[in-house]
Amino acid sequence: MDADTAQRTRIDIVDETTGALGGEGATRTSPDYVESCQLTSDEEGARWVYRVARSESGDAQADPVAASDIWRPAGMRVDRLVDAKGPAMVARGGDRVSLCFPGDADRITEQQADE
Repeated sequence: MDADTAQRTRIDIVDETTGALGGEGATRTSPDYVESCQLTSDEEGARWVYRVARSESGDAQADPVAASDIWRPAGMRVDRLVDAKGPAMVARGGDRVSLCFPGDADRITEQQADE
């Protein structure tokens, strides 16, 4: 998988999740960025990170189930977090979403800055 395909795949799963949750106002909480990861061959790779948050309250019971129903089949681990800003769910890993692809995260970041 190349960097562009991995980025598009990450965005697609986020869009699928926000669509399943319904409502208005999913906003990006940070720009897309790339971070380092380990490939299965123990070589260094890179993966895309794409974060969004809903501006409205959802259904505290149904929303985590709906998101988990999308994330788990994609091989992602679901973590539920609670902090001063309220509850959050984070999907980590996954073979289908933002795969760790061969590449250097620092170099990709530099290339993006040059564009």
